[in-house]
Formats: sequence, structure tokens, C-alpha cells
Amino acid sequence: MFELDISYRSRNNKITTTKGKKGAQRVTAATFEDMIDFLIVNHIGADKAFTEDLQNKGLFPKDEKLYGTFVDGKRTSDLTLLKPFGKIVKAQKLGAEDLAKAILTAFKMIEGRQVRKTGYYASNNFLVYNGLVVAKGIFSANSWLKTAVFKEGDRIRIINLAPYARKLEREGRKIIQGGKDKGKKSGNKRQKKSKITGGKVLAANGAFWQTKNALRNKYPILRNSIRFSFIPVDASTASRANVGSFSRYNFK
Repeated sequence: MFELDISYRSRNNKITTTKGKKGAQRVTAATFEDMIDFLIVNHIGADKAFTEDLQNKGLFPKDEKLYGTFVDGKRTSDLTLLKPFGKIVKAQKLGAEDLAKAILTAFKMIEGRQVRKTGYYASNNFLVYNGLVVAKGIFSANSWLKTAVFKEGDRIRIINLAPYARKLEREGRKIIQGGKDKGKKSGNKRQKKSKITGGKVLAANGAFWQTKNALRNKYPILRNSIRFSFIPVDASTASRANVGSFSRYNFK
């Protein structure tokens, strides 16, 4: 005969008792909701213990102003919002040098995903800083970022002014980055509901859209600041340095 007691009681104090063929087995069973609560509480406890361990070793800042907490993808310090089998991420805030690396990484991700035939598409990637074009192409962007000084409220955009850039995004044209089809061209289309007609329309799923998703995963502290949108602008603006007119458009 053996006995298994689970002292954790359910909210409605339900207790079930079962008997086996070879002896009595008394089991205090929690409801499904209680087991979910148990998982969440233990997840939060493990996260706190792990964070404190890193802080005591000097590997993570103790000041909450120096890092951000994300619960299931949303920035919040309220860990009780955690969902069952959810995720808690704590990311240290980036300094100016780290931000420059993140921007350059975004540039590399975009170029790596852009379909290539003549090279014209990728050559029309521009880096825009507070409405001013500061670089064209990844090498120019790298040079500018080495001496860039950022401040609170700065807006950095990577745009493409090729006349067919919008079409490639909507058709999902990109180079696959991983898996058995890595390096192959993809044209997977994504649909969304039109806010105007209510019908289905093609949504972005190309190099820029996929880079937005990848960059959010790589830099969770910047998750809420990384956005994608189509900017209605004449491609001729690529030849002008000042594109301050972009300021009236907002990423969504």
C-alpha cells in the first residue's frame, strides 16, 4: 500500500479518492484552473530567482530603470499577467553603441532577404534619421552609424525607394533565411481584412516585414519601437537629401 498526498487544495476544496486493485490510493486532486495557477506561480518564482542570481553575479542590472520586462510579448512589470506556458523576458536597455549595432543588423537582415537580379532593389535602401536621408546602402549606413549620436525621441527609418518595392512586399517576395529551403526565393502571400472595403487584400510579407518580426525577437527591448508601414512617396525623392515631408507619416 502506498499513499500520495498533494497538499495543494482546489479553490472549491474538491477532493477525489480512488482505490486501486492492489491497495488504497488517496489523491487530493486540484482542479485544472488550480494546476494552471500552480504553473504560473512557479514560473514567476523561477524567473525572480534566476534574475536575482544574475544580478548578484553582476551580469544584469538591479535598477529597473536600466532594463525592460516583457510578459507574453507586452511590456509590463506585472508578472501576474503571465499566461499558462507564457514567456517572461527581461532585456537590458541599449546604449548608443548598441542601438547603432541594432540598426546595422536591421540593414543586413533586409538586404539578406531582398530578392536579387540586377541589384537595383537592394541599392535603393536608404537610412533616414529624423526626416533626413543620411545614408544609401549598407556601407554608407555603416560609416554614418560609427559616429552617430542618438537622443531620446529620435526616429530612424530604413526605406526602399525602388518603384516596385511595394509590390515585392505585398507579394511576399524574399529570400528564405533558414530551414531546408534556405537561400531560395519565396513568394508566400499574406492576406488581411481591408479597413475600407472589408474584403481580403494582400498584406506585406516581404523582406521588410519579415525583418521587422526577426528584429523584434532579437531585440525585445526595442519591440514596441520597431514598426512597419508603407510610405506613399514619389521615388524621385531618393535624389534629394532632405525628405522632411516623411514626418507627417507615422509607422503603424
